Amino acid sequence: MTLVNQKAPVFQAKAVVNGSDIVDFDLSSIIGKHYIVLFFYPKDFTFVCPTELHAFQDKLPEFQKRDTQIIACSTDSEYAHLAWLNQPKTQGGVQGITYPVVADINKTVARAYGVLDGEVPVSALKQTLTHQLQQVQAVKNLLQSKVASLPGLESLTSAASLMESSEAAIPELTPADQVAFRALFIVDKKGIVQHASVNNMALGRNVDEVLRLIDALQHVEQFGEVCPANWHSGAPAMKPTAESTAAYLTK
Repeated sequence: MTLVNQKAPVFQAKAVVNGSDIVDFDLSSIIGKHYIVLFFYPKDFTFVCPTELHAFQDKLPEFQKRDTQIIACSTDSEYAHLAWLNQPKTQGGVQGITYPVVADINKTVARAYGVLDGEVPVSALKQTLTHQLQQVQAVKNLLQSKVASLPGLESLTSAASLMESSEAAIPELTPADQVAFRALFIVDKKGIVQHASVNNMALGRNVDEVLRLIDALQHVEQFGEVCPANWHSGAPAMKPTAESTAAYLTK
C-alpha cells in the first residue's frame, strides 16, 4: 500500500547528527517547517550505501536552497551509525555526513513506511494458510458434532494436519534478518507524502532526480501547473487542461 498522498508516519528515535552527536530525533518537529527527504538504506558498513550517503551530502547545499531536510535511516543501532560515521572514505566509511542518520534497530520506522524486506510476503502467506486451516477446522468440528463416524472424515483430518505442518514450516524471519529496502519519500510542508520509491538492494539512487522532483513539487505548489515528462526547473510546464497539453505536445 502506497503512502503517496497520505500523512507521513511520524516517529521518535535515536539518531546521529553532525557525525558525532547521538540525539533524540522527532520527525514531527520538522514537519511544517521544511520539506523532507527521508531515505532508507539497508545497512551500515556495506557497499552501495556509502556511495548514496556521500551523494546526498555532496548535494546538501542544493537541498538547503530548496528548504529541504535530508534524513537517512537504516535498521542499525545509533552506535553502529556512530562508528561508521567516524570511518573515513578511504576505509569505506561515511565520515563527513552531517544530516541526521536515524537508528531503527526495532524496525518500527521501516515497518511504518512499508519498506521492511520480507515483512509483507511472509506475513501474508502465513495469514492465508492460517485462514485455510481455520476453515478446515470449522468443517471438521461441524462434522464431528453431527456424525460420530463418517467416511472421508479421516482424510479431512489429514488435510488439517497437513495445513498445520505447512504453516509451521514457513520460516519466521527474525529481526536480525530484516533490513529496509533502498526506499525514499518526499514529504511536503503539510506532512503529506508526495513521492515514494523503492529500489532493491543492489540498485543505487540518482540524487539529481530527487532534486528534480522537489523542484517539480514546488513548481506545482507555486504556479498550479503540472510538470510533464523530463521537466526540469526553468522549463515550460502545463496547465491541467486538454488544451494546454495539446499546445505543449505540438511545440
